[in-house]
Amino acid sequence: MDICTGGGGGGENYEKTPAHEKYFMKFNQRLRRCPNQIMRYAYSGTPLWPYPQPKSLTIPPCSCGKSRVFELQLLPTLLAYTNIMEDAFAMIDKRSNTIQTKVVESVDWATVAIYVCPDSCKHSDEEVVVIQMPHANTVKRSAGGYRKI
Repeated sequence: MDICTGGGGGGENYEKTPAHEKYFMKFNQRLRRCPNQIMRYAYSGTPLWPYPQPKSLTIPPCSCGKSRVFELQLLPTLLAYTNIMEDAFAMIDKRSNTIQTKVVESVDWATVAIYVCPDSCKHSDEEVVVIQMPHANTVKRSAGGYRKI
């Protein structure tokens, strides 16, 4: 029996790994290199997405007309270093599960990517923030407010 190939016989077919799981596996492998990291800085680079991006995701240009560039990414490990989840639960009346769920969902995310004007011009008074939620392909974008895309 060949250990590397699993025996090589029997004509067994194995399921292919779905795309969303490949993204998540790659994301986790990268985080394992330095499990304590809370952010990734890669000016003009690309974020490391834990899930595929929706095709409809577009980053609006700066008001000066320049295309925004990726600057940094907040990782979910940041949540472990803050007491935000505990604080969210402490602020909530335990009798109201609906409110509790909404608050927890608002502070739980898979990754946060921040895009900026490459010239840091006088018109770039706000960044574009893309929030990818956990266990979902839903991405929220913030530029003066949240919008589900």
